[in-house]
Amino acid sequence: MTLEHLQSLHALIGDAIKEIQEAFRAENLDYPSLESPFASDEAEELASSPSLAEASKTIIAASSQLIATVRSPFGTVCNNGMSFLVSACLRLTEQAHVVEVLREAGESGLHLIQCVFLRPTMSLQKLLRMFSRIIGKGIEEILSSPQNKYQGTSGMAAFVACAGDEFFKSAAFLTEAMTNPTSAHSRLPNQAAFNLAWNTDANFFQFMEQPGNKFRSERFGMAIKATEGFSRPEATIDGFPWRELPEGSLVVDVGGGLGTSTMLLQTHFPHLKYVIQDLSSICVSGKKVWQEQAPLCLGSGQVRFEAHDFFTTQPQTQASVFYLRTIIHDWDDTNAQTILRQLRISATSTTFLVVGEHTLPYACATETSATKLASGINVTAPLPLLANFGEAHAMIYDIDMNMHAMFNAQERTFSHIAGLLNSTGWSIIDVRGLRGSLFAHITAKPSQEFS
Repeated sequence: MTLEHLQSLHALIGDAIKEIQEAFRAENLDYPSLESPFASDEAEELASSPSLAEASKTIIAASSQLIATVRSPFGTVCNNGMSFLVSACLRLTEQAHVVEVLREAGESGLHLIQCVFLRPTMSLQKLLRMFSRIIGKGIEEILSSPQNKYQGTSGMAAFVACAGDEFFKSAAFLTEAMTNPTSAHSRLPNQAAFNLAWNTDANFFQFMEQPGNKFRSERFGMAIKATEGFSRPEATIDGFPWRELPEGSLVVDVGGGLGTSTMLLQTHFPHLKYVIQDLSSICVSGKKVWQEQAPLCLGSGQVRFEAHDFFTTQPQTQASVFYLRTIIHDWDDTNAQTILRQLRISATSTTFLVVGEHTLPYACATETSATKLASGINVTAPLPLLANFGEAHAMIYDIDMNMHAMFNAQERTFSHIAGLLNSTGWSIIDVRGLRGSLFAHITAKPSQEFS
């Protein structure tokens, strides 16, 4: 039976590669090469397009399942058990600005000795060992103003830094958090692995507001900007019929951070007005970003920032849309319900709630009334692949565990999200997502059953 599975996995990979080949040949393009730096060009656009998403997922899932089948169990355990070292090496690479040094060197490259010369505090031998495991801005600009190194970037370097710092260190305390009598069964956001790792009684967001954490807070804000990469821009643009809203309709980006999503929406739907809500320190950083990239929007009043704690009464009572992108996954069910309930209280009868979240797929094929509603997003993989596409969707499960370690929170299945909305006076009317992506925009309207 296993030999048949191996052959089936091989066939799935071959069929998927054929589909990709045909698509690229039709456009007279070659597939992006690992030998070249990432570039936002036609080839990369086609490679990541929804039309090829299923083929890409199938290759990743089948290849990983093939490897897991033929590799020794000990080899699999060692590879996965020691994978934390990749995070450590990535963080060191980011902290040493190696990427920027090599980028400036161009295609001719740079000898590692010269990399170390530019970073004299680094050990050549140690850096060589790190590069045996893993192979924005200019380096002078970064070194002259290290506190601003992430400003004006895509946020990817900030995400790598956060992953290797706050996220990584907190994850190391998962076992302690889940065996400690106080925190083992707690869902409180200040009794997570993060709190043991950083020896604090404050939850993550309170911790970031404390004196001395300004750099961490700004870095995290830029890291969140990078998470826009979890979904393509079309997911937001097409996630709701924004164009159909009347002129001057108000969109409230709740917990909107630097306003990255709002900037995308404002570019495509300039007939709307926007309020970006977040903690006061984040609003300060957000205003700086908008002053640099879209100053006229702030000056005209079309876009404005508003310091707001979304656990308290929502001040915007005439919103056409409340938009929550990757917000409730930061909180346990009780706190998520509080956020949703506050919005329901301030909603008018015509207000829409748009929730952008990953929908965690079931590991086994499951069909309920809720999963049918999200059938276009949670697609079951073909046999003999795991129903959830296995390694192809590993990132979503990794994010889920990171939410647990950092916030005592979680990613949720679509059924789980639907339950939260129903329990807080919202009724789902639409679910949208791009082919091959687990990121969904769920639209709800106020329901009658609410008190």
